[in-house]
Amino acid sequence: MKEQEIVRDLKDERRVFTRVAVRQAVVNSRVLSPQSAGMCRFTVWPIVDIGQGGMCVLSEEKLLKHTLAFLNMDIDAVHRTISVISKVAWCRKHNSQFQVGVTFAYWPDESDKTQVGEYIYNLLAELEK
Repeated sequence: MKEQEIVRDLKDERRVFTRVAVRQAVVNSRVLSPQSAGMCRFTVWPIVDIGQGGMCVLSEEKLLKHTLAFLNMDIDAVHRTISVISKVAWCRKHNSQFQVGVTFAYWPDESDKTQVGEYIYNLLAELEK
């Protein structure tokens, strides 16, 4: 990557928290979108990367910005299901699927937020080895 591209990428970056790539983790989601007429749709998304403020997932369908998703994350290293209410921040076509960026909007259990933070910290520590 050229120096100009790196500088441009840093200027375009709006995330507050670092994102870390995740392997073999999924999130079960109940999606409530404007086009769903108040009905939730259940779907399973592979997690691409995760940060303290949100994550990127792969979806079979395009989602509109501000769509709400009630997430249950199953991450082996955490040993329990993590629940969070999230909101779609962006959606982009990626091969035959869509990459969807979601922000964590509300943690029903604050200890889940702490668990995600510890999980991310451990992933970063492994990368530095």
